[in-house]
Amino acid sequence: MKKFDTISLEHDVAREYCLLSYGVTRRERSEFTLPLDDSIARISAMRFDEDLWEHIMVDCMFLQRCATYKEMSFVKDLFWTEHELALQVHPAQSEYINHNPYALHLWRDRLITPRVEKRLTEKIHEVSKIALKYYKNIKDDFILSGVAEKLVVIFGGDAWPTWEEVCGIKQKYWAPEEVAVQFNISYNHDINNEHMILLWDAANLHLPSKELV
Repeated sequence: MKKFDTISLEHDVAREYCLLSYGVTRRERSEFTLPLDDSIARISAMRFDEDLWEHIMVDCMFLQRCATYKEMSFVKDLFWTEHELALQVHPAQSEYINHNPYALHLWRDRLITPRVEKRLTEKIHEVSKIALKYYKNIKDDFILSGVAEKLVVIFGGDAWPTWEEVCGIKQKYWAPEEVAVQFNISYNHDINNEHMILLWDAANLHLPSKELV
């Protein structure tokens, strides 16, 4: 994760001052504003020494909607390099926490080794290329065969599926207590003309102890 003082966004000084009164420094948590449409999104970036996960929250409350897939990919690049892999979690129903219906979250495992991260990134690249070949014949959602874990391909057609639409597809293919994730590598990789999103089964993945959706 990049250092917070190098991020090319305006700091929300008032919110950071409030956090400082509780002993939370800008090195541990920084607050930013991101201009979107005719309004802004609030971004909270968290990296506490005792936490095993780096965490970004994107809050589009002022827009009365969740961030789009394209916007989340853009935010991922702001805070991590293309060699660092982030994910979005679709948690088990019993662990679903939704304090803010307009906030989405990006996570990165601080304990993942460079070798494992590289191998997983290469696998995502490879599977993405395979999935895109189906676009001419299938313009909906389907399970991709030939992959060890369950993997659902979502084609959005003319537009990116919303977070709510992806959640609906997750519920279609996974049981209530099963977990799925979306990976974000980089804007250049994630954004494609087919508006394709991949949902991966998370049964064998290390995940945050409590997923905030």
